[in-house]
Amino acid sequence: MSEIIEVTKADEKQIVGESYSSRDQELIQQLIQSRLSQKEELEYDPLDDYEVPPRTQFSMLSKPAVVIRRKQLTFSASSVRLFKGVVHILPMASRKRHRLCVVPLSEEEQRSVQWARQKDEKWINKPITSDGFIENIFAFMQWNPKYRYKALGHITNSPRGLVLAFDLDDAIFYTGQTTDFLDEKTGTIRKKKDVFFPKQYKNRIGTPYNDYMNRRQMDLFEDFEDMVILPTKTYDDAVDKDAAEDDLIVGEPQTFSQESEAVNDP
Repeated sequence: MSEIIEVTKADEKQIVGESYSSRDQELIQQLIQSRLSQKEELEYDPLDDYEVPPRTQFSMLSKPAVVIRRKQLTFSASSVRLFKGVVHILPMASRKRHRLCVVPLSEEEQRSVQWARQKDEKWINKPITSDGFIENIFAFMQWNPKYRYKALGHITNSPRGLVLAFDLDDAIFYTGQTTDFLDEKTGTIRKKKDVFFPKQYKNRIGTPYNDYMNRRQMDLFEDFEDMVILPTKTYDDAVDKDAAEDDLIVGEPQTFSQESEAVNDP
C-alpha cells in the first residue's frame, strides 16, 4: 500500500513561487519513491518540441544589461555591482557572432574606458560616449540609429578571467512609441513604452530547446578569437571622401541619398 502524502496549507503557500522549498523537494522525492516501489514508470519528456523564451520577456530588474543608443553605451548598475570596484573596462565586439564583451580591468590600459565611478561609498554606472565603436555596432547589426537597444548579459569565462558577454541578436529595442493603459491602483490612464523584440521571435515563444542547450555550452567560455576592438574611421576614409568631393566638382552632376529603413516588423 502506497504512503499517503499530506499537503498542508503551509505547504501550499510555499509551492507558490519560482523555486521549490526543502519541504516541496521532500514531497516530490516521496512521490517518486512511492511510484518506483509500485514499479510505475515515470513519464519521460525529451523536450524536443519545447521553446525557451528569451530573458527579455521577463523582469529585467537587477539583471546585467547594456543600453545602446547612438553615440552612447550605458551599462546597468547591476553590471557594475557584479564587478564592484572596477573602474575601467576593455570593450570588444564580435561581428561574426554578434556579441559585445566587457573585460573588467584591475588597472587602466591603453584602450580601456571608464564605465563606473564611486559616489557616496556607492559604485554607480558612467555612460560611455563613442562615435566610431557604436557606429560600427549599428552597422554590422543593421540597427536603426533612431532607436534605443537593450541587451542582457551573462558572466562567462575567458582567457582574461570572468567577463560580461551580451548577445546582441537578442536585444530588444524601443522606438519612442507609447501605449495607454489603465493603472488599476490609481484608476488613471498612464503611458508605457512599447517594446519590440527581434524578428526571430515572431510567431514563436522562443528558441528551440535543443538550440538553447547547444548555445548554452558555447556561452560557458569566451575565446576572443573573433573579438575585435572596433576601429573608428581611418585616413583612407578621409581620402575616399575627398576623392568623392573632387568627382562632384570636376565630373558630371551626381546626387547621393541615404535612407534609414524603419524596423516595422519587430
